Amino acid sequence: MKNKWINILHIKLVFIFFINQCAAQEKYDPDLMRPNKDPNSGVIYGFNYTKLGLLVCYPWEFESKQKFEKLSNTNKNYNQDELVFELQKNGSLLYWFKKDYLINPFDTFILADGNTSVSKKRVRSDSLSIKNIYRGTWKWNFKDSSIAIYFDKNDFNIQPIIGKIMFVSNLTLKILRQPNINATKNRKFGSKEFQKMEYFTH
Repeated sequence: MKNKWINILHIKLVFIFFINQCAAQEKYDPDLMRPNKDPNSGVIYGFNYTKLGLLVCYPWEFESKQKFEKLSNTNKNYNQDELVFELQKNGSLLYWFKKDYLINPFDTFILADGNTSVSKKRVRSDSLSIKNIYRGTWKWNFKDSSIAIYFDKNDFNIQPIIGKIMFVSNLTLKILRQPNINATKNRKFGSKEFQKMEYFTH
């Protein structure tokens, strides 16, 4: 009798696992994720981001280890550390400023030794409470890794981020940036005259 119930339980667990695998295969976007599939059994153990998936998975902001500059030559009210932007799969862009968070995305925890630890929620904009969200566009060339992020016409006059992606992961984005289109119009990309590495994180 005991073995019978064990067999029934085993069948139920296998069935539930099979249903979950089918649901996972139906939900994932093949442009953004690839299944981590066992070559022998065909079982999916999870998903890995494609390069496009890494770019659009979460909002980006300038990494704090670099020196922050003004976002615009004409509008001196905003520094780079205040900007957050989120790339969309369809080529559109959402961006906002940290001062517009209605609910702080950081959680503070008190550790056993009395010290505090700060943790940031890594979620997309539709899961955040933000007062003002602005729109722009972006484009990316998979073959040569060139990228252009445009904040479009607005009162902030934010300079576009144009350059080449040197590295991207689920935590870090590095762009070799071309800061001024006119100044570099007739120069080969990679010239030391305008090379500047920008670091972004979630």
